[in-house]
Amino acid sequence: MNIGTVTINSKLALAPMAGVSDQAFRIICRELGCGYTVTEMISAKALCYQDKKTRRIMALAPDEHPAAIQLFGSDVVCMEEAAAKIMELEQPDVIDINMGCPVPKVANSGDGSALMKDPDKAGRIVEAVKRGCGIPVTVKTRKGWDMGHINAVEFCQVLESAGADAVTIHGRTKTQMYAGKADWDIIRAVKEALSIPVIANGDIFAPEDAAHILRYTGADMAMVGRGAFGDPWIFPRAIAAIEGREIPPRPPLAERCRVAQRQFRLAAEQKEKTLAEIRLLEEALVGLESSENEDDLNDVRRMLTEAGVIKKTAAERKKQPKSQRQSAPMRFNAADGTEIAVGKNALQNERLTLSARGEDIWLHAKDMPGSHVIIRAEGREVSDDTLLTAARLAAFYSKARGVAVPVDYTLRKFVKKPSGAPAGFVNYTRQKTLIITVSEAEIRKINQIK
Repeated sequence: MNIGTVTINSKLALAPMAGVSDQAFRIICRELGCGYTVTEMISAKALCYQDKKTRRIMALAPDEHPAAIQLFGSDVVCMEEAAAKIMELEQPDVIDINMGCPVPKVANSGDGSALMKDPDKAGRIVEAVKRGCGIPVTVKTRKGWDMGHINAVEFCQVLESAGADAVTIHGRTKTQMYAGKADWDIIRAVKEALSIPVIANGDIFAPEDAAHILRYTGADMAMVGRGAFGDPWIFPRAIAAIEGREIPPRPPLAERCRVAQRQFRLAAEQKEKTLAEIRLLEEALVGLESSENEDDLNDVRRMLTEAGVIKKTAAERKKQPKSQRQSAPMRFNAADGTEIAVGKNALQNERLTLSARGEDIWLHAKDMPGSHVIIRAEGREVSDDTLLTAARLAAFYSKARGVAVPVDYTLRKFVKKPSGAPAGFVNYTRQKTLIITVSEAEIRKINQIK
């Protein structure tokens, strides 16, 4: 396939994915058969303001060709300047313009997928970027803004007339984000309407999907996005599927661990992960190299996720109980009628939210920052028995999270900040220290509270 004057001897590309397709991951994917890579998207404005992080994100590996740097923005002048700046700093083969990002903070600023609502401006941006860089320019976009505004064919015709050398189509609308099923029919319609190359994107999660999307749409190349998450081996397996050969299995677990270790080292060299994270990841993977058990790998992944080294996927977050995804306090009424709310995620929440009515009391374990029990006082005086009950509950939850008891608690009663009070104003109207020890009998009793 030719994108302008650039020849790409492959049917497979790696999609630009913020926080995923960094240089380390792109190197691994290319080594495994990906023929064309695109950087994470960079902001035209940030580049013009010489942001250091943007400079690092757009850095290409020495032998990373053919490759593209993806640029996003909606200011025509700024986009032209940013394109020229890219050519001063790097030597990409192509500049790709993001006109498909559905993330609200991007689209709400008029960038990304918002440009689908203004085809004329999108065309001017393509012309400006071509003036600024002097190399082939492509655009990655979507099916449309929403199901009532599906304009991919007409939009891409405007882009082609403006000088775009190729387009990539993701078969979902902006409002769909990544939900539902990608519409491959719209990709085929765009391919039939244009004379420039069309790259198909969306729902390529298996090697067979890559071969299927190329046959179904007639597209010139398949761009793999989320299907490569944790599985860069999709590329050699997809090549086999496209060529009609038997699809090989993924390599043994030990080999995958060694490739992962190499990626971590590459990332460390680019200062994209801390050395502490690298050591933790490597220690976990070394222990797996002699194992062939997929459950072992999943256990390590869960451990690293809980440690905050790697992020949970959207699918993993959905599988979590709702009580683990967001604060779900346990509520009950004390003997004096006061409602007590115990936050199950107390250790993760260091912020106090005052009640909309009356006053709140915040019970805080001083040796555990962020641990708290909120008592909804509703303006009434709270008895010591209620305070002790709440303190015992807090101590129990602390113990359940591995914190030793007895615990030294400080009780503070807050009032709302008066209008006109200076920033940081806090008024403590009552304060005492409670030394609480939770007995086994009390724990059994607490366990019965619903």
